[in-house]
Amino acid sequence: MERDRPPFSIPNAPLHLRPNPTDGLLAVDMSPWKGQPVQIQVLNAQGRLVLSRRYDIENEWIELKLNDDLKNGLYYLIVQPTGGEQVATRFVLQR
Repeated sequence: MERDRPPFSIPNAPLHLRPNPTDGLLAVDMSPWKGQPVQIQVLNAQGRLVLSRRYDIENEWIELKLNDDLKNGLYYLIVQPTGGEQVATRFVLQR
């Protein structure tokens, strides 16, 4: 079993965020899902859910504030549009 493999696939998809590494405030490009409801989840490197929020996407970018109690390290951001395909990317939290 590979330790560094996420519990999901990360396809070549239009999911961009900045800055990476982040100090806890991420800007996420949501332009592919403008006008749609989405579920955004953040998983830690072990695949545990650490954040889950629903958004109705009205703007091209959203700001996502990470919980202050999250430790530095690798995380995965997953966007799941209603009725659409899940898209994921990774980022590093470094405070």
